Amino acid sequence: MGIITLPAEDWGRVAERIRNADGPIAWCWAAAHAGADWKFALLTVRGATRVARNFLTYPNLMISTQELSPAAAAKRFATGTTGPLPAVKGGMHFTPLQGLTNPFWMTTEPEHRYRLALPDWPHYYVNSNPGPMSNLYVGMDDPLLGGSQFPYYPSVRAALAELVYGVSPAELQGAFNPEILVRLPDLRAKIEGVAFKEGTVQVTVAEGKASGVAGCSLRAAWRLEQGQIVWTMRDLRIKKPGTVTFETGDVPAEMSIVLVDASDALIDRYRWSEALGQRPELLGPLSARLARWVTEGEHEQLEYKQELGQEKVNHSFADTVTAFANGGGGIVLIGVTDDMTVVGWDRGNAKDQIVDIIRNRTTGPIDIDVEKTSYDGKPVWVVTVPPGDPELRPYRCAGRVMIRTHGSTQRQRRTRSGG
Repeated sequence: MGIITLPAEDWGRVAERIRNADGPIAWCWAAAHAGADWKFALLTVRGATRVARNFLTYPNLMISTQELSPAAAAKRFATGTTGPLPAVKGGMHFTPLQGLTNPFWMTTEPEHRYRLALPDWPHYYVNSNPGPMSNLYVGMDDPLLGGSQFPYYPSVRAALAELVYGVSPAELQGAFNPEILVRLPDLRAKIEGVAFKEGTVQVTVAEGKASGVAGCSLRAAWRLEQGQIVWTMRDLRIKKPGTVTFETGDVPAEMSIVLVDASDALIDRYRWSEALGQRPELLGPLSARLARWVTEGEHEQLEYKQELGQEKVNHSFADTVTAFANGGGGIVLIGVTDDMTVVGWDRGNAKDQIVDIIRNRTTGPIDIDVEKTSYDGKPVWVVTVPPGDPELRPYRCAGRVMIRTHGSTQRQRRTRSGG
């Protein structure tokens, strides 16, 4: 997803955004023991999200989830209260931020995944620390037991991921960190896909609610070559969900497309360049797409392999497939050298060999599509790797998390988590 920095906002402005968001609002929070008392620790405010009502009190952790109207959620947020509680006299309170927050706008672009941001729809995102809590400790990997009246969770991490954040446990890495997270999807419209076919860039726009695209436009700017100074620009009004076409003649070396509303405020974005690496999906016969791929050179979503069979090469191939699954997907061409020379490669059981390499070396599982075609009479195997399921990421090869960076496959570096 793409990350766009918004101007700093005070607490009241964030509350106003909640009031204007699509409902229902999932209002989910957690408190932990600080000595003999309960102390507020976590709050997530998630727009257009349904949750069951829960109030769970474990020995060291209290969790509450409920649906609110946008107006009710905004009022609680502005006043710093979690709402009435049966177990705590006067309810639970948190201190509204006195300064400014630093919000972001998250697009659906197939770039890196930002922490706890979801790629389904463009959305407003702000994360704030509720203040110092030096005497607050929760073991994230401790089991959560509360007697027969409360559900058992294998870890605090699993419970918070499901109930408070609405993500898989793998998304909650590191130690327990108090925070307030606001995530408000914009369901009006989004860029659902971008493809190139017969001299045109085709942009598919979807809407999440009735008349969501009303008043929206696509604005595009592109350069056919990286060295060009002048950009070609086009604006197209969107009348209904579907495909909008920009006539470019060839695949631009660099292109940025933004979806904006009637006031020219950005809703979503899709872009590519030599630096970013990603490209539009190529449509048409596989042989025609192959002819395009062998002229592009390796990039963020394209890799060449001369052959498979040797241990080192097989391992490198599995690493690349894993990296594509952890990112925006990609294509591996087997039978093409690093210098874009098509030498051809084939075996009697080539497809089974390709599938077995991935199955035996990676965890996920990772879905791939394997097809055979030819270029100048030479056989080439095309392995298409779609973006992996966010619930199953990160995928691993031989126990390592692989990522794609600047057109090469690398092992993701481990980062220290504070707490």
